Amino acid sequence: MSEVANSNRQITAHELTQVIANLRRAMRRTQHDLFADRYFTASEYEFLRYVADHERVRVGIAAEALSIAPNTASTIVKRLLKMGVIERNGTTEDRRVGELSLTDFGRSKLLTLIDHRVSVLVAAFEKLDHEAEEAINLALPALYKLIDTVSSLEANDVPSIVK
Repeated sequence: MSEVANSNRQITAHELTQVIANLRRAMRRTQHDLFADRYFTASEYEFLRYVADHERVRVGIAAEALSIAPNTASTIVKRLLKMGVIERNGTTEDRRVGELSLTDFGRSKLLTLIDHRVSVLVAAFEKLDHEAEEAINLALPALYKLIDTVSSLEANDVPSIVK
């Protein structure tokens, strides 16, 4: 691969990470008005979404699936339990092993947040010109492919930057 191609990929990769981070921050800022009492961090939102999609999931399994450290997952779980959006129940085999599920309140908050995020983006799309909206629409399949590719990378596929 030429140095120019590699340099262009590095620039694109850097810009993509910045765009994703900026979009996430912009979306999170819109939550302040929605949840005056408390809004979810990005990690809490992802964890809540995972629990919603995997009812009665164990903390360790969720942590592994989301690629977060077990102690980070425990901190998130404590905060979500305190907010009343999830509950922990013992398994039928062992009451000491907790399985997480959404509470009715949690499901309501999550659906409100999902609806809000979609509404924010729909409102933003309405302010974009047709070409920009179409470019985003056309980029979605490639972004999904990028997600799958990143998810399948092995440690030895990524050059180490630690010296």
